[in-house]
Amino acid sequence: MEHKNKFNQESVNSYFAKEIEMRHEKVKRIEFQVEQLEILPIGSEIKERELEAILDVAVGDAWDETIFAKTIVVKDDVILEIR
Repeated sequence: MEHKNKFNQESVNSYFAKEIEMRHEKVKRIEFQVEQLEILPIGSEIKERELEAILDVAVGDAWDETIFAKTIVVKDDVILEIR
């Protein structure tokens, strides 16, 4: 990009400076997460994110909050448990 005349040198420098800064921040965030993981006792569970799902319901099903509070335990990209 530096050698092409159609790009403004200042905007190229600005773009790459922002990109470098974002990547430094990402590295810092990951390093912090690793430090926090090292503090956790073995066997601890971590809530990573929430997902939306379609749930089958039928006439006569009990309508309570437990049908919406499902937890999926995943380890090494394999579902271990649904509770």
